[in-house]
Amino acid sequence: MNFSILVQTNDNPKQIKSFLDCLFRQTADLSKNELIFLSCSATDCINELPQLKQTFKSVSFVQRKRFCSKSLLQAAKNTQGNFLLFLDIQAYLFPNCIEMLEEYIRRFPNGIGFGLCKFPTEDSTHFDPVSLVCPYLSFDCAAVKRTVFLQCGGFDKHFTVCKDVEISWRLRLYGDLHYCPKAKVEIPQMPENGFRYVHTAYETLLLSCKYHTQPHLHKQQQQQYLNCLKQPKHYPNVRKQLLLLYGKYWLNRISLRLFSQKKALEQKQIPDFQTGFAPQRGTHTIAKLNIFPLVSVIVRTHNRKETLRQTLQCLQNQTYRNFEVVVIEDGAPTAEQMVLNDFPTLQLRYFATGQNVGRGKAGNLGIEQAHGEYVCFLDDDDFYYPDYIEQNISEFQQHPDKDIVFSASMVAKTTVLSKIPYRFRMEELSRFYSDRISLLDLCVCSRIPISGAMFRRSLYQTGMGMREDIDGNEDWAMWLRFLAKSSRPHTFPTDIPRALSLWGIPADAQTQKRRFEHYAHFEQAVFEDEQLKFTVDFAEILRWEEMVKADMEYRKANNLLSDFPHPVHSTAEEMPSFNQNGTTVLTAKQINQYYYYLVQKYL
Repeated sequence: MNFSILVQTNDNPKQIKSFLDCLFRQTADLSKNELIFLSCSATDCINELPQLKQTFKSVSFVQRKRFCSKSLLQAAKNTQGNFLLFLDIQAYLFPNCIEMLEEYIRRFPNGIGFGLCKFPTEDSTHFDPVSLVCPYLSFDCAAVKRTVFLQCGGFDKHFTVCKDVEISWRLRLYGDLHYCPKAKVEIPQMPENGFRYVHTAYETLLLSCKYHTQPHLHKQQQQQYLNCLKQPKHYPNVRKQLLLLYGKYWLNRISLRLFSQKKALEQKQIPDFQTGFAPQRGTHTIAKLNIFPLVSVIVRTHNRKETLRQTLQCLQNQTYRNFEVVVIEDGAPTAEQMVLNDFPTLQLRYFATGQNVGRGKAGNLGIEQAHGEYVCFLDDDDFYYPDYIEQNISEFQQHPDKDIVFSASMVAKTTVLSKIPYRFRMEELSRFYSDRISLLDLCVCSRIPISGAMFRRSLYQTGMGMREDIDGNEDWAMWLRFLAKSSRPHTFPTDIPRALSLWGIPADAQTQKRRFEHYAHFEQAVFEDEQLKFTVDFAEILRWEEMVKADMEYRKANNLLSDFPHPVHSTAEEMPSFNQNGTTVLTAKQINQYYYYLVQKYL
């Protein structure tokens, strides 16, 4: 394969030199690739030309003053590469970036587009953690098949800020787009400014006009724009710009509505206006790692070989390499041969209990078999995104005195289509995140799924682990046990607000209800644990009480009291007395009761 590398530059000599330096350090052979500078004069690169000509098959320059879809399409027509690799001049490619990109292209031969991984802050867009199929590419660092790019007609001249989303939707008619988490490029994050704010609103309206087949849906988008016009964000002349663009929308409206492929796109459920063009995982800036401790990923399973297969496949995509996988099968060894034969690239060990021992016992056996300094759980129907381990280790690196890290996750309502092979459809996908997840809040209800935490193995070695006498909420009980003897990087917010894992619940309402009832049965048992005693500062209690009060006021104002969680215990028992000049030792049960006392007080 070979690339035609299209570099979008602002003619800054220092940036050009920095960019060329990172190209010269690539481990991949670049001698078959073309290099094309867009909007660049030859004098900017004159000192580098001898080395450029030795490194690349050819080097050329295309003059243009600003982003122009027509000139870019013409430049693409004049190239010879199998893939067009779009790069911004500010991009700093990791030395193995192009080599890893080539590996992903070989891995997904039917893929037509490949997005590079931005460092240190990745895009927030959700993608499939197993197949790495993504909803759209960011064309400041992406590769696309040249023939497909030309066939779809290149970029639409009406779009600038949303051009990546618009062309990606059309490209997906020809094949899948894939995310490449190990092909990393360091690139500055674009801050929101007045131009981006105004044009995002305007171009979202254009996308709706071009792609919506149902008039009432476009009218809803039009009303959103008008609402934005009435109450815009505070940027200079923002309302005037929005008004001028609204007039421009009416001029372009007819030509956009003539787009002929909207039906085909709708049948593939491609246009997505409900979740910001795709479900969002959130962002979190990662620190470059200088420690690489062994991490143990414990996977519990029970007679679900095909389900387990997909979960193990997602682990092959991890960007962090120093980890082992410990599979614990609760019962007969139904998955042993598949696990040991189908995943030679994973550092993997398999154990079967022979007889059913229960969820908690299986989890503790997994920790006992683990060799890693850090431990995390991944059940056989859940998934990690590729940056899961790297993000957690980065957080521990920045907080070396902490013992446990909590992260957000994505929760999917799913419908199982077949068990062999295991296939399911996501009916709904959203981020499971709380901006307030303190110890006190965790004594109210479980806010962290089993895949949403990484902890030091030494916590288990001090005599704490999963309860083996309950068949639900054993992970919640373990988090509380850990927090009784350890600490997190942050007191109130989730340590990593970016969703790093994905777990599912049944889309069917009755099945979902039975599942929740099963777990609710064990809630009261969680609070009977005598190990759950916490030393709480009075200032923290006061701060928490203010937050509970604000919660209740918000729920009353927005009619949200119907979905309020039920109390686990009666609040009629005596409330604890607090040491107002220091700390107080409270049980989890007392904290839970005090919460519902506050609820009744502020209702």
